[in-house]
Amino acid sequence: MRCNFRLTSGMASLRRVAPSPFFTVQQQRRSFSANTAHEPPSSSSSSGSQQQQEKRGPRSRSELLGLIAGCSVFPMAVMWMTRNDNNNKKENEAVGTSPAKTQREPIGSDGPSFGKMEVTTIPKPQLGGPFRLFSSRTGQEVTDQEVFLGKWTLLYFGFSKCAEICPNTLKFISELMAESDARYGNSAKNDAATVKEANKLQSVFLSIDFLRDTPATVQNFLEPYDVPKKRILGLSGSRAQVEEAARNWRVYFSSYDESEEERLSREAKGVALPELDDSYQFDHSSAIYLVGPDGKMKDFYFREIGVANTVDRLGLHYQDAYGING
Repeated sequence: MRCNFRLTSGMASLRRVAPSPFFTVQQQRRSFSANTAHEPPSSSSSSGSQQQQEKRGPRSRSELLGLIAGCSVFPMAVMWMTRNDNNNKKENEAVGTSPAKTQREPIGSDGPSFGKMEVTTIPKPQLGGPFRLFSSRTGQEVTDQEVFLGKWTLLYFGFSKCAEICPNTLKFISELMAESDARYGNSAKNDAATVKEANKLQSVFLSIDFLRDTPATVQNFLEPYDVPKKRILGLSGSRAQVEEAARNWRVYFSSYDESEEERLSREAKGVALPELDDSYQFDHSSAIYLVGPDGKMKDFYFREIGVANTVDRLGLHYQDAYGING
């Protein structure tokens, strides 16, 4: 009896501690129904998203004002472009000029006038121009036509007091002329026309130093490089004459003149204006221009190209390989 009582008591205690499966399922059903009661119906959420997607137009007042301003500016820009185009045409007609034009047709047959684009091309003037300078051989004034016409000319701008660049370039020019004679001046290796053109080659040294270079000074400077045929001519002149020649050939050289700011600074320090002695050096362009027998520029070279490559290009001009000598 005692054992049965204890067993029964133990089973009762077990029933109290362990929850029944039935109770657990019901409790889960209540929690599920409670959770689903707070969720909104799916139909209402889908209808709300559709309403948001169907909404169109500006989202704020500032966006609306921006759209209005853009629509207003575009017609005004079109009117301004059309009026400017018409004014340019009237100005050209009044001046009487007929510049070269490249016109792009508008897209479509009924395109507006602002769809046309006109480009005016202005050709750049060729290098070179007239000058009057003094010959280093005679001391007399000569013109560009007297110097260039009927000859092939290697033209170089420099000055007699140059420390390094001008002497090296004149040496390079002397080597060019000697190599040209050896390669193209020999009738046994070339046709008569090429030999004739090669024998027209000369060199001209135009001094940019209008303060120190006289015809006699330039001639003495050229003597070591003008052997043995005396085909290097020196030119010099006044400031106005030299500046005109340099401007026509677009040659740069530094100025000895001081600016107003430099003068005031020098005078404030009590420094006298320095004298231009033989040590003063000019900066200048170092190109060698090839001028044809017609007085027009045909090519240009630099000492860095080398003698062989430069003489090759000279031969092409002798033989009129480019077709520009006529």
